Amino acid sequence: MQTYEATPLLPNDKQHKLLAMEVQTQHLCDNTLNHIENTANQNCNTKVLLQVKESNSLALMSNGYQIEATIPKLYCNEDAIFAAKYLDNQRKIEANSGLYDEILEHVISNTEHVETTQHNTSIARLANRSDARGIAKLFANDETLYSQWQEDEPRIKASMQGEHEYIVIDYLDNIVAAVNIKYDEKTKSCFVQDLSVASFVQNQGMATTLIDFVLHRLLRNGVETIHCQCIADDYAMNKVLARHEFNFGGRLTNQVIVQDQLHSVNMWSKKLSKDL
Repeated sequence: MQTYEATPLLPNDKQHKLLAMEVQTQHLCDNTLNHIENTANQNCNTKVLLQVKESNSLALMSNGYQIEATIPKLYCNEDAIFAAKYLDNQRKIEANSGLYDEILEHVISNTEHVETTQHNTSIARLANRSDARGIAKLFANDETLYSQWQEDEPRIKASMQGEHEYIVIDYLDNIVAAVNIKYDEKTKSCFVQDLSVASFVQNQGMATTLIDFVLHRLLRNGVETIHCQCIADDYAMNKVLARHEFNFGGRLTNQVIVQDQLHSVNMWSKKLSKDL
């Protein structure tokens, strides 16, 4: 079997009964895909999601995978392909597909004639290790808007030492909004995740402010592509991304389990330009 490098796409796959990874190899072979599927079966996963270069899409489709989403030109001139294989037919059934389609259509159609409003990004700042407890507290609050993937204080501190940064907004000495950004130097890209806003400051433009801050920071740091995933029935967050001119790249069917319910996830990406 060929050797291959794989990077997990989610920190808590077991919770979601999902094996999700980016596979970095020039040519995918059948033995590699069989090994991945056997690993998924051993872990009682019901879905496999692989992120690969577009040139490997034929090998995936011939092995029963279906393309669910793409990020244009993530790998220089090659698209990133997100292909799924379902090990349990029940996981394929998307109970809320009509609602997901309706929300997506509405947020896209209602942003075509909306002028972009710049928010005061000076209220946002780069977090440090001493902020980890406040960030974890925000993530753990059941009433926090947008948050779906909770992280605890030790994990946040550990991730700050790696490829992750956290951007936060304070109010009355409490962190009321936060977002986690993960850098990938090889592709000059950044994955935005865990965007969270305390419910008592909703409708104050906090999510928009965080995204504004992140876009300007990433542009200064030489990042060329920003991408993120958003729960498909989260109208407010999908609207924020659409209004920031992110491009919809597809939907990952029944990708995560939140409060014992399967949820699909929308893929959004944006190429950064000097005009930001």
